[in-house]
Amino acid sequence: MIVKSKITTSSISTPNSASAIAATAATVTTSNSSDNIMTKTKIENATEGLPHRCFNHLYNRILPASRENALTICDYIFSLRSEINLSNHYREDTIILLCNISMYFKNASNALNIFIKSLKFIEI
Repeated sequence: MIVKSKITTSSISTPNSASAIAATAATVTTSNSSDNIMTKTKIENATEGLPHRCFNHLYNRILPASRENALTICDYIFSLRSEINLSNHYREDTIILLCNISMYFKNASNALNIFIKSLKFIEI
């Protein structure tokens, strides 16, 4: 005697089920959200004590086009701060200059990195 069983698709658990996809999407959204918060915090720390236009240059002009360039500028300001006692005016000028260079080269990260490396070479 042969018994045929009926298998329904609802009884099969697949890794691509709707709940798994929703969970993955929620994780990605949370990850992106925490990255955005971390990036905003870095920009706020780099522009602390400066006119709001410095924050606006980094956050509204550079960040949407190139997150890497915005973080590179912040990291450069942090490294300068740790090496020497920067005046606020010098930090402001440096941030605006690097933002303008980034926009001039259409936010190409290589151009900004090369320029910053040449600045570090000159400062030594």
